[in-house]
Amino acid sequence: MCPTRRVSVAGFTLIELMLAVAILAILLALAIPAATDWMANSRLRNQAESVISGLRLARGEALKRNAMVRFQLVTDTTGGCAVTGTSNLWQLSHGDPTGNCNLPEDIQAPDTTNSNPYAAPPVILLNSSPLQLTSTVTTITVTANGLGGGVLADSIACFTGTGALARINNASGLCTGAMNPATSSPATIAIDISDPGVGTCFSDFADPATGTIRCLRVQVSSWGDIRMCDPGLAPVKHVNDPRICT
Repeated sequence: MCPTRRVSVAGFTLIELMLAVAILAILLALAIPAATDWMANSRLRNQAESVISGLRLARGEALKRNAMVRFQLVTDTTGGCAVTGTSNLWQLSHGDPTGNCNLPEDIQAPDTTNSNPYAAPPVILLNSSPLQLTSTVTTITVTANGLGGGVLADSIACFTGTGALARINNASGLCTGAMNPATSSPATIAIDISDPGVGTCFSDFADPATGTIRCLRVQVSSWGDIRMCDPGLAPVKHVNDPRICT
C-alpha cells in the first residue's frame, strides 16, 4: 500500500494579508493629498487657458474687423445678465451686453456700428462654455487694471483695431478709445484664478512658503500681449523664471 502524499498549497497567512493592507493604506494616505492638489491645479490651468483663449480671440477679432471688441466676464447668458468681476463665463461682444446676453451669438457678424459702436444694441460674437467646476467654488477675479479705475472698468478688456487695449469709462463701461502704451502706466489687466474651496494659493514671498494650490494669473499688457504667470512666485527669488508675474 502506497503512503498518502501530502500536497502543500501556497497562499497568504492572515498576518501577511494584514501587513499588505497596512502598507496599502500608508501608500494611499501619502498619495491622496498629492492627487487632490494635482487635480485642483489641472482645473485652474484649464480655466486659465479658457480665459487666454477668449482674450486671444477678442484681440484677433478686433484686428480682423479693425474695430473695438470687448472681452468681459458675465453673470450668465440670459436676458438678465450683467458684467461682473467674478464668474465662470466670458463673452465677446461689440457694445455693452448687459441685459442682452441671450442674443444669438455670431462670430461672423459684421460690425454694423463701427462709427459709434456703443450707440446700438450689442452684437454678441461668442459665449464661452461654463468652466467645468467641481462641488467646490472656483473664483475668477479681475483685479484693478489701471485702465478705468473702478469695478466696472476693471471687469472688461477692450481691444482696438490695432490689437492694443483701449481705455474704459468706469461710469458707463464703454471703451473710449485707444491708449498710448508708452505713457499709460500701470496699464495691465490681471485676471486672477484661484479655488478657495480646495485650498490656499501657494506663495513664497515669505519664509516658509505657504499654500499648496498653484493659483494662476492671466496678464494683458497695454500692447495686447497675453501671458499666463504664477502670482505666488516672489520675483526676488525667481529672477530668471519665466513664470513670475511682472
